[in-house]
Amino acid sequence: MLELKEYSITNDIAGGEINYDKLQDEILNSGYVSGFIALHYLGNSDKFTVIGEEILDEASLDVLVNEHQLLSLQDLKNKRYQEIDNHTGELILAGFTFDSFVFSMSINAQINWSNFPNLPDSLFPLNIVSKYETIYVLALENKTNFYLSALNHKSTQLQSGGALKIQITNCTTEHDVNLIIDNR
Repeated sequence: MLELKEYSITNDIAGGEINYDKLQDEILNSGYVSGFIALHYLGNSDKFTVIGEEILDEASLDVLVNEHQLLSLQDLKNKRYQEIDNHTGELILAGFTFDSFVFSMSINAQINWSNFPNLPDSLFPLNIVSKYETIYVLALENKTNFYLSALNHKSTQLQSGGALKIQITNCTTEHDVNLIIDNR
């Protein structure tokens, strides 16, 4: 067992952060170090040492260390999926516009709007409070369009988020994942 090569997290790893378990697995599976045992973290510094029998391909080992990413490709994808889901939720909750008024899409509002088609015609015209607490008088002839506007708003956000997630699913590199921007 030998301390084969010392690296600096700050200077030798592109992202400046390290996931020791992940990097150890990457080195172990690379075949660049025979008899690889572990990475040894050197105290309170930013240094770590590769411990094993012999470095078989130092240039490739250097590239592997330099290109080390804190997250695996799948972990990065999962992180991005969650970010898209959160943003989709925010966009839905921002509300929808009907007849120049913005209406709430809170969870309670979504439940109420989903029951809209079942409201008896005799309840119309119906006073509805907009998101900004303005009274809107909904006429019977606008009942269906109002409901469809709410439904379309939610569907549009879900579909656009789903399209981004499909793009991320199809990515084969971390770089490709990072090129996908949620600019909705």
